[in-house]
Amino acid sequence: MAQTEGVLWWYRALHRQVAEALAQHPHGTETRVVDAGCGTGGLLLFLRQRGYRRLSGFDVSEHAVRLCRERGLAVARHDLRRLDQAVGVEGAEAIISNDTLYFLTRAEQGRFIQACWEALAPGGLLILNLPALAAFRGLHDLSVGIRGRFSRSDVTRLLDPERFEVIQALFWPFLLSPLIYGVRLLQRWRLRLGPQQDFASDVRLPPRWLNQALEAVTQFENRWLPWKPFGSSLFVVSRKRG
Repeated sequence: MAQTEGVLWWYRALHRQVAEALAQHPHGTETRVVDAGCGTGGLLLFLRQRGYRRLSGFDVSEHAVRLCRERGLAVARHDLRRLDQAVGVEGAEAIISNDTLYFLTRAEQGRFIQACWEALAPGGLLILNLPALAAFRGLHDLSVGIRGRFSRSDVTRLLDPERFEVIQALFWPFLLSPLIYGVRLLQRWRLRLGPQQDFASDVRLPPRWLNQALEAVTQFENRWLPWKPFGSSLFVVSRKRG
């Protein structure tokens, strides 16, 4: 992951979406940002290159935390279930949690969102990327431990409208969805035909020309298609009321 996060089209597209969402905060690059479940720190590095200075993160993996610290990132080892300890008394003006909620039970997801609301300053942003729609289940889900995929109704379940204003709930990638669906459908058929021992993720770095083409397609749709009916991920931006 550490080797591919800075170059893989999917991560690059996601990081751009996060940066565009953060730009909505009035404090700009002075926004206090916490990456909850930061992995090896690819997003934090991307934001640092964009001029953000008040960055921190946490992850449950000792290996990931060590890699982050080697990169000069302010990252500690904490569990998503103890967000209060990870954020501390200073709180945050933006909390990002990309592709992490699927590790939690529904009850734990609710407690995590509650903890985010408590940690955020008024007007603070909560940015989530979620694996979307059961139709896109495949080997990647088994490889990384995705318990379930999310729909727009789950966004309503997670984010109390009295506490959070949902600014954006965007499926993506849309134009590549038929290809992704076809690959995942074939994987599910193979699993039904017989047991498979290797559950390696299908998310990997393609040849350079293909990676650039996929990134260009995703950039195009994210810029020119503000609403999409479906996609394998769901990008959510919300603001704390009050």
